[in-house]
Amino acid sequence: MLNGHLILTGEIGSGKSTLLLKKLNKWISDGLKIAGWITPSHFSNNVKDGYDMMIFSDSKLIRTMTFIRDKKFPKSFKWKRWWISQDAFDTIACFDFGKADQFVIDEVGPLELEDKKGCRAQLPLIYSRYKNTITVVRQSCLDLFRAEFGPMQSVSLS
Repeated sequence: MLNGHLILTGEIGSGKSTLLLKKLNKWISDGLKIAGWITPSHFSNNVKDGYDMMIFSDSKLIRTMTFIRDKKFPKSFKWKRWWISQDAFDTIACFDFGKADQFVIDEVGPLELEDKKGCRAQLPLIYSRYKNTITVVRQSCLDLFRAEFGPMQSVSLS
């Protein structure tokens, strides 16, 4: 388990989410209470076409949902080249994650930091409620993240 608020950073495709998913599984097997969300890549016909969202509470996978795709899907909105699930953000906004030893957030990027959308509104509440968090932040967004949420220890995969 990590103590305090930690940033896991790196370039796109550096393995941030993959590493976080491995750590999450280890923490669960060690008996820690895990909450939050992780966004692993989604593949169709062996081609990456977006991301799914896996929501955890009390160390259990509560829901897996379509999160980001390169094509429109129900209840999605267009952002840059992607179609993003409004339902995913609505779920995060109203979900009671309960108590947790470790809270995971994957990921905070340009949508939240530049456009102030996505899970942006929930972040201050999460950082004040949970004393141990790990947040995936793209390397290109690290300065914006720190300006908004303050200094946090970081680990870079780049």
